[in-house]
Amino acid sequence: GIAIHATGTIYMEEMGGLKGRMPAIWASSVLLALALMGVPPLSGFWGKEAIISYGLEARLWAPLALAVLTVPLTAFYTLRMIGMVFHGEPRHEGHDLQGTEPTMKGPLFLLALITLVVSFPGPILSSFLSAEFQIAFEAYTGLGPLATAGMAHRAPVHLLTTATSIILLALAGGASYALYVRGRPRPEDLMADRPWLAGLRRLLRARLGVDALYHAISRAFLALRESVASFEDLMDSLLNRGVPRALRSIASAVRKVQTGHLGYNMAYLMALLALVMALLALGVV
Repeated sequence: GIAIHATGTIYMEEMGGLKGRMPAIWASSVLLALALMGVPPLSGFWGKEAIISYGLEARLWAPLALAVLTVPLTAFYTLRMIGMVFHGEPRHEGHDLQGTEPTMKGPLFLLALITLVVSFPGPILSSFLSAEFQIAFEAYTGLGPLATAGMAHRAPVHLLTTATSIILLALAGGASYALYVRGRPRPEDLMADRPWLAGLRRLLRARLGVDALYHAISRAFLALRESVASFEDLMDSLLNRGVPRALRSIASAVRKVQTGHLGYNMAYLMALLALVMALLALGVV
């Protein structure tokens, strides 16, 4: 939000060069970015390792694979954001940075401070929360301690998963740093020499075809709107105007039969009795 306010754009491609103009914002953002990436010993590292390690212990292979896959993805796009917003040449006219309100900067600084405070005692907090969650789980499910016997009061950190995630983080983070923070090599130069990279970029910018699917569905619904509106008008006429008119016509016909005069009523009764007597005489009833 601060970068958007400072540059007047919501697109990272139109930002850049904010580090020198907003050093405190840059430092806080870098700290939070490293925590989001899961760089040890920041808070994101302990949470990430707990998720991956618990997945390994529980043998939940599909969630474990997805959790491991998010490590390089998060590292790459997070450093890409830092590089495109704060580094490189300014690609915008910019606004008056002196107008950045404390209400905008305060939450960022506070979040960075909280991240630092909870990062270093991460294992202690993790063990405490694990024990508390075990108690809450037992109370909520009523399964008792036997059902949670495998939930140790600690945050399991396995050497294999930790080493794997750190290696993936370093590889993806290093590539993103070179491309978007240092700016050597430039992404444009890589794509110029590798057409498949340019094609991959176009595919990703097209959101893997999801946007095209959304647009096709939207166009289909928009094409149906006139037909739907006509059908809606027809149903509205039938239900809200046709039915009341039919009921009024029936009521009018019934009123003509029911005149309220005793002579007519007696005539109707005599006609009915005559009909019944005739049916009896003929043996119909």
